[in-house]
Amino acid sequence: MISTHPLLPKLKQLNLSGMLNTLEIRADQALQEKLSPLEFFALLLDDELERREQKHMDYRMGTSGCNPSKTLSSFDFNAAVGVNRSFISDLASCSFIQRHENILFCGPTGVGKSHLANALGVEALKRNFRVISKPTYRLLTDLNASRADLPPQN
Repeated sequence: MISTHPLLPKLKQLNLSGMLNTLEIRADQALQEKLSPLEFFALLLDDELERREQKHMDYRMGTSGCNPSKTLSSFDFNAAVGVNRSFISDLASCSFIQRHENILFCGPTGVGKSHLANALGVEALKRNFRVISKPTYRLLTDLNASRADLPPQN
C-alpha cells in the first residue's frame, strides 16, 4: 500500500496533488501493464497537468459569471425551432472572437437566447478566452456606477 510511501509528503510539499491523488492507481497500472519508469512518470505528469488545467478552468468559470450547466450539449435544439444548429456550432469554435466580431441574440422570451450566450461563453472559456457574463441590466448598472466615479469634465 502506498498510503505511507515516503513520496507522499514530498508531493504535498511540492503541491503536486494531481500526482498525489493518482499515485497508487498509476503504480498499480504500471505493474499490471509493465510500464517503464518513464512511462509511469509520464502518466503521473499527465495527471498533474490535467488537475491544474481543471483547477484553472474552475477558477475561470467561477469568475466569469457563466453557468456551467448551460452548455451547448444541454441546449434543446428541437424546442428552439428557429435556431440554426450548424450556425451555433460554427460560433462554438470561437473564431468570431479572434475576428473581433460581436454576436447579438434577438427573439422573444423563452427561446434560449441566454442559454446560447452562456454556452458560447463556456466554449470560449474552454479555449482560454476571458469571459464576463452578466444580465444586461447588471452590465448597465455597473457601467453607470463606473461613470459616477469619473472626475467631472470641464
